[in-house]
Amino acid sequence: MYYAQSAFKLFFFLLFLVNTQPFIKTCVTIQIFVNDVNDNCPIISPTEFSSRPEPVLQVPPLVTFASTDADSGENGRIHYVVSAVTEE
Repeated sequence: MYYAQSAFKLFFFLLFLVNTQPFIKTCVTIQIFVNDVNDNCPIISPTEFSSRPEPVLQVPPLVTFASTDADSGENGRIHYVVSAVTEE
């Protein structure tokens, strides 16, 4: 699953003591950016399907399926290509 946040901030408050008295107080902010990588496979549902020959001008689709990818941004985009039709 992709990260819910793409950035995190850490705040460090520093207090220096001299003879138990505050001498210097400061705050340091560190920002961490999380980059999503393509580490999740798309999930296609249903995983198997079959269809029977339909007339060429048939309006309904031959098959419908859905897919999801837990990655975000460009890594979460799924593209479909029909590469060949085979007879079985």
